Amino acid sequence: MKRSEVSKYLGIHKNTILYYEKCGLIKPKRSANGYREYAKEDMIKLAFAKKMLDGGVPSSLIKKALTTYSAWKYNRSIDDCKKTFLGVESIALTIEEEIEEKKRLASTLRENINSFNCTCTERCNLLDADSDADCPLINLVERRDV
Repeated sequence: MKRSEVSKYLGIHKNTILYYEKCGLIKPKRSANGYREYAKEDMIKLAFAKKMLDGGVPSSLIKKALTTYSAWKYNRSIDDCKKTFLGVESIALTIEEEIEEKKRLASTLRENINSFNCTCTERCNLLDADSDADCPLINLVERRDV
């Protein structure tokens, strides 16, 4: 298949295909007229890359996984294959840990906001310098002698 056909078939932008080619992760053959011809192996790698990109995996990590896959493909080492899948699993675990950390941060932010028991109604007292209303944020700043 030619690049434009691969792009349409897999739903991958042509520049993304060129990026992986420039990285050496895919190596299309050239036809007599100079057009790139992508083999089934290239298509498999590009489909994997698309799936990972759609999942939010950074292209640098996809490149690493595809490099390991290529090494396995040519060396037929089961260890390299395991490293590829362990690497992808490691990425997934890191993302899950980051999500949990962000959930803890969001919870802490909500707790802090709720602890102020703000009584401001239509307009925040912080924005109204002449307000005599009791504002927990103003009181906190005044107590600290900022």
